[in-house]
This record gives sequence, C-alpha cells and structure tokens, in this order.
Amino acid sequence: MPYRTPNNVRLRGSEDLAAVLAELQLGELQRTENQLTIDIAGGTTARVLTVAAGSMSPAAVRKLVEEGKEEGTLLVVVADRVSARLGDLLRSLGAGWLDRRGHLRLVGDGLVIDIDVPSLLPPSPGASVPVDPCATSVGREVSLELLMNPAEVPSVRGLARTIRRAPSSVSAVLRALRAQVLVDDERRARTPDLFWALAASWRPQRYCLRGCPDPADPDDDWSYELHATDLGAAGWVLGDTVAASAWGIPLVASGAYPPDLYVPDQRALMRAMHRFGEVAVVNSRACTVALAPAPAVCARRFSGPGRWPLAHPVVVALDLAGDAGRGSEALANWYPEDVQRVW
Repeated sequence: MPYRTPNNVRLRGSEDLAAVLAELQLGELQRTENQLTIDIAGGTTARVLTVAAGSMSPAAVRKLVEEGKEEGTLLVVVADRVSARLGDLLRSLGAGWLDRRGHLRLVGDGLVIDIDVPSLLPPSPGASVPVDPCATSVGREVSLELLMNPAEVPSVRGLARTIRRAPSSVSAVLRALRAQVLVDDERRARTPDLFWALAASWRPQRYCLRGCPDPADPDDDWSYELHATDLGAAGWVLGDTVAASAWGIPLVASGAYPPDLYVPDQRALMRAMHRFGEVAVVNSRACTVALAPAPAVCARRFSGPGRWPLAHPVVVALDLAGDAGRGSEALANWYPEDVQRVW
C-alpha cells in the first residue's frame, strides 16, 4: 500500500526548502506558493522552483523534472528520501534536491550548495539503527517480505518466524527502515521507495557456466536439488530477462536466451560450478547461477511456460532494476494484473 502522509505535511516542499535556506542565511528570501526568490549579497538573484515528490522511482522523478522545468529557474525536488542513485539522476537532469533526512543540493545562478543540513523528519525512537538497512542480509530479507506482501500489516514476531531470524534483529531493521522513511507507522512498505532502496543493494554475483542442469531430467533434479516440479520446496528458480519475458514484461528475449538462475544455498552453487565449470566468454554461456540474495527468492516459486519455475515478480523486477536503461524502462511499462505494483 502506498505511503500516506497525515495532513499532507510532506507535500509542503517550498516551506521546507524555505526553512532550510533561511537557516543558511544566503540573503533575502521571498516565497510564493512553490517558488522562492533569493536575493544574494552582491546583486545576484536566484529563482528556485520546488516540486514535492510522492513517488521516487526513476521514471516518476524524470517525468517530474521534465514537466516542472521553467526557463530561468532552478528546479529542486523535495522528498523524504533521495537515494544515491536518484541523486545521480537528478544531477544529470540539472535538478537539485532537498532530502528531508538531511541533505541539500542546489547549484546554479550563483549558488553552489551541496551540504548536509539538519533533518526535517521526526526522530526515530529506540536505539541506534543501521545507516543502510537494505545492505544487510536481514534487511534484504525483511524488505523483500514487505514488498511481496505490501497490503499486510506485519508483526515483528511474524516476520521473524517467516524469515527465521531473531525478533530483535527484525525489530532493529524495521526501526532502521522507519528512520529512512521506507516503511510507514504500521510497518508496511512505503512504495516505490522501499523497492528502489532494496534495488540499490540487489547485487547477486552471477557465474557463467559451460553447461546447465536439465530440470526435466530426474537425475539432474535429484543430483542438484533443483526441485523443478515440487514448488513447495526451496529449489532453483529462473530470474532476470527470461523470467521477465515469461511474466509478460515488455522485453525481447529469444527462446535460446540463456537462463539466469538462483540457487538456494552455497552447497548447490559449488556443486554446479564444480560439475559444469565457468566459461570466460559471456556470450558462450549455457546459463548463469547466483546465490539467492534472500531465502524467499528460492522458496516462493511459480509455474511458468518453460522448463524452469519462475521467481516472484518482485524478485524479477529487482533483477531488471539493476539495468538503469532497458530494465528501468521495462518496469515503467509493466503493470501486472495479479501482483500489486511496488516499483
């Protein structure tokens, strides 16, 4: 479920930016609706147009900037959270940003500001939390569960049982996600923010193999613990491009495109690499294999049109999000019928 902000407090972007700039004491400041005028000492005047971002997906941000630009103004996107990846995108588009967690970038018309500022968000209760919860194994597992079940109101102990982690570890991650404005007060995923935060840390190490197990061969199914027909067990699963095509994502992949597979544990990975060996030339690979970034990747599998079970659509979307060009464009145009869109 998308994040809902009480009383639209988070939508008052120009007020927040004005408050930050007033503290910096750059010069006389005037505000009218979503536009600020700064008369800087020395005779320079800067006009700043603010836009408040509700969705922080790359496609939404790009559209926001392109539609909001005006001649002679500096455009500043104001949001609760601006990731490093989105910061790079805004910089390339010539836009600035105010990250309410505590950073302002405003460059142009005599202004060169790229500094940390006091946070505009309420403090997070409890003990200190990780700076980037999605970069930890528990954080990835919790985040993936929340994205796979975005409408549910999760409990700490329920999540702990599902991912088989200590409740204290899950609680710490949820505090961190709340501090990063990635979940709401009921612990539900704030989408698409949580998705893109997890995508930034979704970096499975893939190995290109000379050969590939055959899921239709009972010997291979047993030898490599593929569990190709037993979807109730954790087993090998198809992700990335071929899985995306099978789910109906608008990507072009021929029938001969090598599968990108996830394996459930290190033992399965080592056994496959020992049996088939790595190939140096990527284009001659029979398949790629990678250790699943979270157990749920291989535990929640779906029947597909091909030989391999398919990964959950959220997993496939995370795979595609790693491709800033083709993948992000495909996600922007994918609206699945039976799965809540979280990107």
